[in-house]
Amino acid sequence: MASDAAQEQTPGQVQVRMEAIDLSGAQVFYANGAMIQAQVYGVQLIFSLKNSEAEPPKGIANIHMSPELAKVLGRLLRQAVAKTEATTGMKIPVPDQILDALNIRDLEE
Repeated sequence: MASDAAQEQTPGQVQVRMEAIDLSGAQVFYANGAMIQAQVYGVQLIFSLKNSEAEPPKGIANIHMSPELAKVLGRLLRQAVAKTEATTGMKIPVPDQILDALNIRDLEE
């Protein structure tokens, strides 16, 4: 159910809610691949699943969002990973070759 605030939302606004969301009936997906496509007016997240080397990845979710929400989501993901690492006391490893292939080594904390 959408709230009045969500209905009044204009393009370019980011709305982040802190209350619980009812997920009953929502589909659950597992992905082991992701691709991000950024355009001027939006960002597209494409999640995929590859079960074996012999088969190509299968697209499982295609999510479009504003650049503003993508920026907030990126920061929230970093915060969640940092909290997980602090809770477990272990740094989550990402192989150097992946960071280099994606040209994101400088973003690693």
